[in-house]
Amino acid sequence: MEYCFVAGNYPTKDRQVHVFLENVVVSLVDRGERCNVVAPQSLYAYFFKKKIRRPLVDERTTSNGNKYMVYSPRYFIFPKIKIGKLSLHN
Repeated sequence: MEYCFVAGNYPTKDRQVHVFLENVVVSLVDRGERCNVVAPQSLYAYFFKKKIRRPLVDERTTSNGNKYMVYSPRYFIFPKIKIGKLSLHN
């Protein structure tokens, strides 16, 4: 069986968030299950909030030498800003 996890954030070397999910994925991979992680990243956060961009595709290795993939597609959100009568988020 193959598992796919979708996460708003996923840990990187520089930013440790949602570590529980990473531990679950690593445990499954070490048991022999195939796992992939999809962790979309906002271009808005990169450009305006100066967050670090993750690679689009990252092959990770567990401490036991098993590999799994983390995919981080980029997307753009429109903030809730009004310019006159025009609302960007609509």
